[in-house]
Amino acid sequence: MAALSKTVDESIVLCMEEPENGIHPAKLNAMNRLLHDVAVDPKEAVAPDNPLRQVIVVTHSPYFIQLQNRNDLVLAENSAMRSPAGNIIFLLKCYPLQGSWRERSGNDGERQSPGVGKLNLQSYLQISSEYVQLSFPTTCEEVQ
Repeated sequence: MAALSKTVDESIVLCMEEPENGIHPAKLNAMNRLLHDVAVDPKEAVAPDNPLRQVIVVTHSPYFIQLQNRNDLVLAENSAMRSPAGNIIFLLKCYPLQGSWRERSGNDGERQSPGVGKLNLQSYLQISSEYVQLSFPTTCEEVQ
């Protein structure tokens, strides 16, 4: 991760699968901050010191997910359907969390996409609410 922060200077899409694997739990916050620092700052104009970079992380870790802003989360699910020709087509459907800006991304602020609730997320992660409480920060700075 340290090498990543020094070598990525151009505009890219960076995809990572389960970056929390092999990381000591006490270092998850630092890794999360690094991933946010590598991504473009949407509050600033795209410039040489703020290249257009997107970071996409796939994880099943409830601990890593709790470090994220609810607006940054998307639940992805596979589904299959038949085409008019009878072929099976596999689709990836992405759902925002309820109450996030992604759910209300229509021009008129109306609900654009069906959002998923915390129970859907807990079911996907296969965790019980008695063990892990999914309470999301509103900004990356809130994670300490």
